[in-house]
Amino acid sequence: MNNQLSFKELKDRVSIMQVAMDLGYVLDKSKGNSQPSFVLMSGGKEETDRIYIKNPNNPSIQGYWRRGSYSKGDVISFVKENLSSFPESRTARNEIDAINAVLNRYAGQPFSIDRLMASSSYFSKIINPKKFDINRYDREKNNIDYMMCFFKKRGIDAETVKRFSNFLELVVDRDSKNKYRNLAFPYCDSSGNVVGFELRGFSGYRGKAEGTNSTSAFWCADFSEVRQPKYVFIFEGAYDAMAFQQIHNVKVRLEDCAFVSVGGSFSDEQFKQVINQYPNAKKVLCFDNDLNGRMYDIRAYGIINNLDMKTSINRENGDIKIDVGNKGIFELPEDKVSLNEFFKLSGYRQHPDLTIRKAPNGLKDWNEVLTRNLPIEDLHSAYEKKIIFQDEYNDKAKFQLLDC
Repeated sequence: MNNQLSFKELKDRVSIMQVAMDLGYVLDKSKGNSQPSFVLMSGGKEETDRIYIKNPNNPSIQGYWRRGSYSKGDVISFVKENLSSFPESRTARNEIDAINAVLNRYAGQPFSIDRLMASSSYFSKIINPKKFDINRYDREKNNIDYMMCFFKKRGIDAETVKRFSNFLELVVDRDSKNKYRNLAFPYCDSSGNVVGFELRGFSGYRGKAEGTNSTSAFWCADFSEVRQPKYVFIFEGAYDAMAFQQIHNVKVRLEDCAFVSVGGSFSDEQFKQVINQYPNAKKVLCFDNDLNGRMYDIRAYGIINNLDMKTSINRENGDIKIDVGNKGIFELPEDKVSLNEFFKLSGYRQHPDLTIRKAPNGLKDWNEVLTRNLPIEDLHSAYEKKIIFQDEYNDKAKFQLLDC
């Protein structure tokens, strides 16, 4: 038994997601990947359980929870509550030995989080997923007074809401038991058809309309005259996009800009659609100032450069592995993950049509900058100096303003 791993070491190596999939849970990609959702179906038709995964990229602090329930825990408690489903439960001397045996088995199996998220095979296992039906919603525009109930606490003022009003709706789902009136950010496909809603409601509710296409569609507020903006700012959430625009309102020509939200997750197809829709625009990545946001920066760089890039976790040391195929495999400690560090390690160079704009002062996102009412540098002067949207990569700009 001396070579057995401790429970702490096993937690560091085993993801709840790989255990869940072996138990028959499948990834519901419509819920995004910031907190991936896995669903268990009975007879392929009825949903019997659904769990959400916290910290999907880091097994050592990973957890699961269920909506509307106090049921939550780590990989050990998840194995424990499903112990009778594992063959080890029939041969082990006691419960602790059985859990240990199950986790030791999974600890020796490779598991790639990014490949899971990129795969369509898991989602296709969910039988008859419902399609988005816009006709089930009562829709209303330009009710600024009511919309301010959602925006005011976010620090977003009425003038900003008016500017974005063509890209906002209030919706009521007639098929829902609770006829709540929610704020909706319409997701559109490449033809401009509404194929879903990113929803915000009272008491902190956030979600997406049933059947929303969040694989390739996104929310976009395009202020250019002929859908040819100079800059496309890309965010994880629409609140962040509107906060960013409000902060920089007098510094940026609105007619030069489009603002995109990927809805808290980031899929390769979404970013490819942004590139296809705006091939001549500079792409400005404004993702959150956390591990997921920094990984999104790296993935976006891989997509715009047509790199065959995959990411995973090195189970020996917890480092993030960035596999660029025949170009090599590069590893970064979690606290060092950024596009700049990837450049240093790999020798790759900045793409002329891609730059990064993180929230300053270590804040998580641009809406937090707004709610904290913090001063920021003059963005207009940065444009004039050609520091932010430059065609050549240089260290001064990188560290002073881009803060990759």
